[in-house]
Amino acid sequence: MTDTDVRFELLDVHLESESFGRVAVPLDGGLSDVPFALPEGALFTVSITFRLTADVDGLVYVDAREFGDCSFPAVSTPLGSFRSGGPYEVVLPPEKLPAGRQTHGMYTVTGTFLDGTGEPLAHEAFRFRLTHHERPVARPVGRAGTGAPA
Repeated sequence: MTDTDVRFELLDVHLESESFGRVAVPLDGGLSDVPFALPEGALFTVSITFRLTADVDGLVYVDAREFGDCSFPAVSTPLGSFRSGGPYEVVLPPEKLPAGRQTHGMYTVTGTFLDGTGEPLAHEAFRFRLTHHERPVARPVGRAGTGAPA
């Protein structure tokens, strides 16, 4: 984690999905050379755990993503107001990873936490690799899918 305000301590960030289980995001202060892999098209949620040393009104999480040379518009999620203390855990609304061969590759995500005045409290960045997801193929039963024995 870099550029951290003393009022805010990020304790844990993880992604959770029925498709891939629970994946902890490394909070080492830099971008890992070995990103974790996520399957295309997976539905997931992000859980954020943090602690505060002072009250924060209007906490907002801003998520910015890059894929190759393409930057996506940042998404702001209001988290609410919190008293000093914690730990607090917030689960962001579910989202779906992109799908299709053209979406495979390395993504960089930068999360920024802002207070109600827009002052940054913390920044965290990580990378993940979007990969092909093998889906079971439904095979027709019988001849030409008619259900008749072959």
